[in-house]
Amino acid sequence: MSAFMSRCLPIEQQSWDALEPYLKKRAFEGRFVRTAKGPLSLELQKSIGDVLVNSSREHVTAIEVKAELKHTGNLFLERWSNRQRFTPGWLETLHTDVLWYHFLDKDIVYELGFQRLRQWMYWHEGRGKPNASKFELVKQSKYDQLNDTWGYIVPLSELKESSLIRRVFRPELDARQGDMLPAA
Repeated sequence: MSAFMSRCLPIEQQSWDALEPYLKKRAFEGRFVRTAKGPLSLELQKSIGDVLVNSSREHVTAIEVKAELKHTGNLFLERWSNRQRFTPGWLETLHTDVLWYHFLDKDIVYELGFQRLRQWMYWHEGRGKPNASKFELVKQSKYDQLNDTWGYIVPLSELKESSLIRRVFRPELDARQGDMLPAA
């Protein structure tokens, strides 16, 4: 196992441990499917995200979950999965409904409508520069990994100001409440 995987998998598992009871309580009749393992898992994760949740009897919401140990006040939005090989990142390739960005140290999740976020990042007035050009594009440097991963550092304050954050919640606290998840 690579150093990247040995450091990232426990973070993802810690996030899932916090999110699973929340999903069981808040999904319609506890219905959800995590796309973590199985023959189609890699394809599902590349296309729709990490979990499919019934928000009602008829409605399924696809959610991509990103987890970080420390709340930084920023989101890392992956533009390139491997820049050297021209492999686009999840910001470019996903067709999910919702992005959950989970900061473990504060057990806080920021929920964003994914398609709206992507449109906002690449929107430009007239022939001006897209919003993405306002943000620093940096190489991922937290972990040693084979991929040459790059992403935008986007301040949460900018996302709040642009009304892109749909809601903020604390999985452990909110799992105690019985409200259903909102539809995407």
